[in-house]
Amino acid sequence: MLVGTICEASHVPLSKWLLAFYLLIASKNGVAAFEIHRTLSVTQQTAWFMMHRMMHRIREAMKLSPAAPLLANTTIAADETYIGGAEKNTHADKRDPKVAGRHHPTTPVFTLIDAQTGEARSQIVPNVNGDTRFVYSRGQVGGRRLMYRSAATS
Repeated sequence: MLVGTICEASHVPLSKWLLAFYLLIASKNGVAAFEIHRTLSVTQQTAWFMMHRMMHRIREAMKLSPAAPLLANTTIAADETYIGGAEKNTHADKRDPKVAGRHHPTTPVFTLIDAQTGEARSQIVPNVNGDTRFVYSRGQVGGRRLMYRSAATS
């Protein structure tokens, strides 16, 4: 019954695997291996092993089945943001002396949100301009209804 699954060749009981799946799926922000360790009464090493296997398979499944385009008959909101921040906000051990006093490089992220379902798709982009928005949006939106919305200017 377990052959060909992520539970194969594991000494962890199936009941603990199923509980770990439930914890992973039911959590809004993900679950740490230490939480699996505490909740399921397994060792930290076993919890890490279980989480590693589950996340590896989830990543594989996401690569194999690309997401379907967002609905064409709904309003799609598009916006961008920049991830990163000032060097002064990083931990002292991780600060780069070369950028001290200057702004730390940020990464632009472009996001599309289906206003009806709330489904969001985000992607790191090289820059945020009209061409980048168009190329990414064309592959994600199943029709012509696209609304660009950005209240703030930065």
